[in-house]
Amino acid sequence: MGKFSINIDNINSPKRKKYWIVNSVFGLVWTANGITNLIRNSEPDFFSYFYLIVGPLLIITSINLRNVEKSYHISYDDDFVKARTSFFKKVEIQWKDIKKIVIKNLVIEIITSNKKEEIKLDLLPYIYVKEVKSKFIEAAKLKNVEINE
Repeated sequence: MGKFSINIDNINSPKRKKYWIVNSVFGLVWTANGITNLIRNSEPDFFSYFYLIVGPLLIITSINLRNVEKSYHISYDDDFVKARTSFFKKVEIQWKDIKKIVIKNLVIEIITSNKKEEIKLDLLPYIYVKEVKSKFIEAAKLKNVEINE
């Protein structure tokens, strides 16, 4: 059947940039709101402390998310389909367990007898999305796996 592998590291997308900017702005606004509530009120309420805690946490998480490298590793060989499309998401399935592959716009769903795994291609450059989809269609046909597009 052959092998297919694609590795792309450090993908920067406008989508990620927008989320970090929005989180930073919300963090700054909430922190400022907490400080002004503490200054105005002689007896601060729950929300003053809540804003003072959550605001800086939003800023810290947005900075950390900005620094996380986004990378893709998608491959298959004669035995396995493997994918790592985010820091947390890892897929490894044997071809013999795959019942059906559903290819949507930016998602490849791999359905086995007891679970459904998704390989999301949303941050992958469009040139690679087309290649990955065509390679999965080709491999599914060779392995006699049902495929829906």
